[in-house]
Amino acid sequence: MIYLNTLRGGISQSAPALSWRTLMFPEYREKITRLKAEDPHFAKLFHSHNDLDQEIKNMEAGITPASHDTIEALKKQKLQLKDDLYEILRKKEGCCGGCGG
Repeated sequence: MIYLNTLRGGISQSAPALSWRTLMFPEYREKITRLKAEDPHFAKLFHSHNDLDQEIKNMEAGITPASHDTIEALKKQKLQLKDDLYEILRKKEGCCGGCGG
């Protein structure tokens, strides 16, 4: 399936944003939906991750010109965002997240 990325003006073959959260953190699907609506910081990180994902896909597909080093740097940024999202999800599970309780 082909989706138009209107923010970047590119076209790529990818899954919609809903599939991203289902594939990445399926155990947190409901929590992600809630946090996107209730936590502006989480929502910003979530959308930044999706934007980066689309940008990387466009570069890898040759739609947007980019060097290998640029793509690798964006992948590192995307991974950091994923780690930040996961940390928030874990902290929202318990009292502080640090003890797992």
